[in-house]
Amino acid sequence: MPSTPDTTAPDGGIIGAPGTQPPTTAPGEDGTSPLPGQGTQSDGPAAPPPDDGVIEDPPDTCWEWWLKYWWLVPLLLLLLLLFGLLYKLLKWLGFLKLFAEFLAALWELIRNFLKGGIPRPPSAPELPAPPTAEPPEEQPPEEEADDPRDEDEDCTGSCDVVGTPVVTLEPRGFFVLRPDCDPGLVQLVSPFSVDARFSGNCCCCWYKQEIKGYVHVRRRGTNYWEDVGIRLFGGGSLDPDNYQQDSTPSFPGYGHRYGRINIPDDQYLPRRRNGCWYHAGDMPSVRNLSLGDRVVINLWFRGAVIDMCTGQIKWQQEWQLRTRGHIGLEMSFPYLDSTYTYEKLY
Repeated sequence: MPSTPDTTAPDGGIIGAPGTQPPTTAPGEDGTSPLPGQGTQSDGPAAPPPDDGVIEDPPDTCWEWWLKYWWLVPLLLLLLLLFGLLYKLLKWLGFLKLFAEFLAALWELIRNFLKGGIPRPPSAPELPAPPTAEPPEEQPPEEEADDPRDEDEDCTGSCDVVGTPVVTLEPRGFFVLRPDCDPGLVQLVSPFSVDARFSGNCCCCWYKQEIKGYVHVRRRGTNYWEDVGIRLFGGGSLDPDNYQQDSTPSFPGYGHRYGRINIPDDQYLPRRRNGCWYHAGDMPSVRNLSLGDRVVINLWFRGAVIDMCTGQIKWQQEWQLRTRGHIGLEMSFPYLDSTYTYEKLY
């Protein structure tokens, strides 16, 4: 017969029978090992797992930022493309020119930034200051109307120069004449003046001014230099090597006493025919420039006082006006106003 398990408890009762109590001894308290998976109750913290000597590598997160923000690259390229297309459209339509100039400046700034920063122009040696003399202590006389009898005056004898004529150059050099003008009408100028005083028979002393040199312009978006020069009276053009009489298409030249009237930039005082004070004012300029146009200017001037009665040169002096730079745009916050500037290398 199959054997039956002993269900008799140590106290004589039957295990599982009604009225019997389960054993109160916890596993392990009587010296026996607890059953697998049961564990033991303890008042302290659980013991750490054994260290097997294996160190786990942290997860690789170096490329998570790229996977998260990769869309910024095509978005930036799309914005640059839209800026370029908008600029081309405004330029083609012919209106909002100022806004088109602003977009061009912004585009140039972005290009320079992507190339590694905005380049700084190299420093150039300063031009030596022309020799100057102390201005005359006396003030020039007031202008008087020409006397018809002066036409019959016999201009003979000779004249002399009192002191040294004064050549006054613009301290700023070349600058934009009207910074708030329209695009394509920017004018770059550098004025100067000449003052002289004569003695003796003053009608013999004539002032003469000559010019030579060149003016080159490279328009924005082109790769060649244009020789714009300076147009002279009678259809002449500026010569880079040979002096010519300084004039403009509407002004035949400086210092002629006969057949002329006094104007603010070419006058003998008190009367043109025999006045002993002379003042000349000149303002060499380059016209019709726009944002981004680059210029190179090198002009030489020669002023002289000639005794027309004896043919002697009483005074002569040369001076130079030169520069190299480009037309810039200066915006004021919040970009509602803008002015043109001249950024020069020298």
